[in-house]
Amino acid sequence: MNEQEYLQEIEKYYLSLKGSLTFLSPNESNLILKWYKENRDLKLIKKLIKEEIAKLPERKKKYFSLLSVEKRLSEKKEKAKKDKAKQKKVSIWEKVVKAKNLPEELLKVPDDYKGDINLYQEKNIISYIWKNMSLEEKEKLKKEAILELRNYDFLPDDIKSTIKAIIYNKIKESLLNV
Repeated sequence: MNEQEYLQEIEKYYLSLKGSLTFLSPNESNLILKWYKENRDLKLIKKLIKEEIAKLPERKKKYFSLLSVEKRLSEKKEKAKKDKAKQKKVSIWEKVVKAKNLPEELLKVPDDYKGDINLYQEKNIISYIWKNMSLEEKEKLKKEAILELRNYDFLPDDIKSTIKAIIYNKIKESLLNV
């Protein structure tokens, strides 16, 4: 599909949904050409136009502009960038799992999990390592944590959870130094 066909296809669809005898403004035409150059999916753009126009009451449809569709497209683009960044963070724990020969199941995240994937995997891996440590190693870490706790100028309210946090961080440091 060439540039002109792309422009005409969106223009025809857009004006049919808008419902008034209007034409594209130069800004809207330039916007469509920009989408063409960015290889934006025609079906996605049509879907977004339809969704945006459907939100409006009948009397306001004639004032609708494609700029709101551009805003939605840029939001989708930003979300895709963030998702890609999250995947890069996950690769840190993938490296740890491979380097330490840990089970791949530790990297799996439930579909309904809505939090930080990286943090979920970190907790999974560290708890797995703690469960599979020998008693001697666990005792050694506990003693180190208690000694480190003595270096604090204040005494925390919950000593037990503070010791757990120190142990957690020590295990994490040892994993990331792989």
